[in-house]
Amino acid sequence: MRPAPGRPRSANSPAQAPCGAHPFHRRGNIPVDVDHTKPLALGGTDADGTLQVLCRGCHKLKTSTEFGAAVAPH
Repeated sequence: MRPAPGRPRSANSPAQAPCGAHPFHRRGNIPVDVDHTKPLALGGTDADGTLQVLCRGCHKLKTSTEFGAAVAPH
């Protein structure tokens, strides 16, 4: 993933990622990634409103399913 200028690629955040449905996400301090809601390779942009925070496992799952190969997130 290519970060937008001035934006972090990933961070450790005590905040719960939006994918917080998994019980271990609620523990806080999980590694998270900044994700494009629409992949750059599929025409997405770095514009405001097109990025979201996901835990690394959910980001990996989302990315793999967008390109046709589902994998287990954790």
